[in-house]
Order: sequence, then structure tokens, then C-alpha cells
Amino acid sequence: MYLLNPSVLGFCPICTLEYQFEDTISQLPCHENHILHEMCYGQLSAFNKTKGVKGHCPTCRAEIVPEGVLRKVLKATGKVDAPMEEPDRKLN
Repeated sequence: MYLLNPSVLGFCPICTLEYQFEDTISQLPCHENHILHEMCYGQLSAFNKTKGVKGHCPTCRAEIVPEGVLRKVLKATGKVDAPMEEPDRKLN
């Protein structure tokens, strides 16, 4: 888990809602700033599976490798990406 500042991250490209403290997000492997709400990532993945297509980052269109997606929780801090003691948990 990392401390992330939602004001720096902006909004989710799927639902277009701004990130809030305590949101659980999915960080895509293509870039550290390419993130989605965890629920939005789950819906995108489910949609892609039903259509039988590969998932792509909504920001840069890079193919999403599900094994590389990390789950993080947004916490209040003045620093961005200040490491905590717990490691990131990968999503399947």
C-alpha cells in the first residue's frame, strides 16, 4: 500500500469522478499515474471478458496485463507515493 494524494491524481477516466481519500484504486502497469477506481477496473475487465477482447488502458491504450495491476488505497499525506510498511496487493 502507498500513500497517494488524490488531488494530484485528478479523476478516473472511466467514471470521470475525482479520486477521494480512502478510495481503493487499481494502478495499471503501463504508467504509475494511470489509475482507475478498483470498481471501474473490475467493470472494464468484466466487459472485456464478455466481448472476448483484450483490455487496454483508457489513458494511453497500452494493453493491460492483469497480473501487473496493483491495488492501492488513497490516504491523506503531503507526499505522493510515500511508502508504507505493507506491500501492494496484485489483482487478478
